[in-house]
Amino acid sequence: MQEEVDIDNIEALAHPHGPALVNLYFRIIHPSFPILHKEVFIEKYNRTYREIVPHLLAAVYALAVRWWAYDADLLLEEKVDEDALVRIASQSVQNAMHHPRLNTIQAGLLLLQRGRDASSADNSWTWSFTASLIGLGQHLGLHLDCITWAIPEWEKGLRRRLAWALFIQDSFSAMVFGRPCLISMRDWAVAPLQTCDFSENSPDEVAGRDGGGSSSIENGKLLFMELAKLSTITARVLQQLYSVQALATVTEPQQVLALGKPLGNDLADLLKNLPPNLNIENLQQGRLCLSGFFHFALQATTAVLDRRMLWALQRSPAGVDTQFAQIFRTALRQRAYNLVQLVSQLQPEHMEAFWFFAAGSCGVILGCFLALLRVTSTTLEESDELKGLMNEFEWQLRIKVRMGEWVLYTLARL
Repeated sequence: MQEEVDIDNIEALAHPHGPALVNLYFRIIHPSFPILHKEVFIEKYNRTYREIVPHLLAAVYALAVRWWAYDADLLLEEKVDEDALVRIASQSVQNAMHHPRLNTIQAGLLLLQRGRDASSADNSWTWSFTASLIGLGQHLGLHLDCITWAIPEWEKGLRRRLAWALFIQDSFSAMVFGRPCLISMRDWAVAPLQTCDFSENSPDEVAGRDGGGSSSIENGKLLFMELAKLSTITARVLQQLYSVQALATVTEPQQVLALGKPLGNDLADLLKNLPPNLNIENLQQGRLCLSGFFHFALQATTAVLDRRMLWALQRSPAGVDTQFAQIFRTALRQRAYNLVQLVSQLQPEHMEAFWFFAAGSCGVILGCFLALLRVTSTTLEESDELKGLMNEFEWQLRIKVRMGEWVLYTLARL
């Protein structure tokens, strides 16, 4: 009974802190990454941990360990071995891929959210594992509309959330690794997320009854829905402007502008229509603020879009309208100020919240974007201005380096 041995080994690693880790997971991670059905998981776990498959239990424990200090009882205890939990979860999920279920996708996505080592970032493994999960998702029908399927309503909502979690993973993986998107919109029939797709209908105070440091359930729902919207725009940016075909044929500034302007408008509209609760300034006393990664990812997608026009202007300077080029660069300088201001606005409430896997790489994209702006400067004054912004960007990251694992990754890569 290998599965029983595995599950007991996992529980032995976490004992006697398993219930506290599960509580931490649902307090801090789950609100903005709702890929589990909380009620079903808790009901099974409360009966016995053996009702949870090994890869999922180990992944939940391992990810929750990062917020060890957010439990008053765990604070004085020795941390469990996170690396050992990850090793077991990774091996178990690989075994489960031969007979995949939804929990295989769930565990795989949780493993992908772990912080990346700046000295040896295994991009090839991360990308290939993401591709495997997307393939398993298609095998399980996550790319299809399940509205008419004869399954419980809670499972329909879970499937939609899982599907969009895969889409988010695909879009941002493609962006930060410089790869083509694996999911095609032509083969995507999943409806946009709605509040009815989320299983938790509890008031927010339930999330915070264990003390300070919880994440808002309602804000988490909003964030996940907005992140799904952003990921579709990110995918379109990559497919229309960064595909192998697009890089070969869309080379003139006028071509890039024709494709990029609607995408830029969509990004601007997304920010303009953002629910007030997700504004970067919206902080609640005693609560972690979930919106940091969304704003960071939005800035990174915008930078990737603008970078394409910069390339075109540099490669085809002849015939470019001088006034347009000046207006464009003025807009980019304002964008540079905005992204540095965003980093300066990040407070401990933002930094201590759950950040998706791509955070560190988004920081690298933003830092490189500032550098690209500087090396393409048209005047010494502009160059000095952008140098100052680059220094401020790095300084803001350095003073926050102990607040989030992804910051160290960004600084090391830059």
